[in-house]
Amino acid sequence: MTSHSVAADIAPASQPAAPQSQEIIQAFIALYQSLGPEQLPTLRQRLQAVYAPEICFCDPMHRLEGLEQLEQYFAGLYRNLTEIAFEITDVLPAGDQAAISWQMKYRHPKLNRGQSISVDGISL
Repeated sequence: MTSHSVAADIAPASQPAAPQSQEIIQAFIALYQSLGPEQLPTLRQRLQAVYAPEICFCDPMHRLEGLEQLEQYFAGLYRNLTEIAFEITDVLPAGDQAAISWQMKYRHPKLNRGQSISVDGISL
């Protein structure tokens, strides 16, 4: 298995999450734990429940601006993967914000000879 890491520095949580923030955090976790090719028909609706229309989504290879670009990114990504799973490893709420650490495991027929790849990351 190949492992990659995506990281950011985060400060310790100084305040618990507000009730509305807790709902969004839970929706975010549910979204990522259920994402896959079978979810493509409802992808836009699911993204809108978690992300603002002006979302700026950055990973080591992409910078996407807006829900439409994010939807297109996920749609293309999930069409080419043979397997994907997200494990949430930590949630650090702070008022109306949160840092969510995760590990993504996926398989792509053209990467790593089709073997599983693991990526650690954080969403802020």
